Amino acid sequence: MNLANQQLLDTSRLQQRAKQLKIQQAMTENQSLNLAAHESGFSDYQAYLDAVRKQAIQMMLNQNHQAQRSFS
Repeated sequence: MNLANQQLLDTSRLQQRAKQLKIQQAMTENQSLNLAAHESGFSDYQAYLDAVRKQAIQMMLNQNHQAQRSFS
């Protein structure tokens, strides 16, 4: 499985966990997303999204760099 698909799967899992927490603990959606992100090692959901974006950008830059090398 490529990294982009893995990121989507991980994001879906985190969002699914947030829904479980919301139901179990009568939390708001934002609270449950933050708690699910915290369980995954992030300070909050925004930090999780930032990390996913950073990883995706790095992946695109690496692919672009590899493509440029193959044309040289």
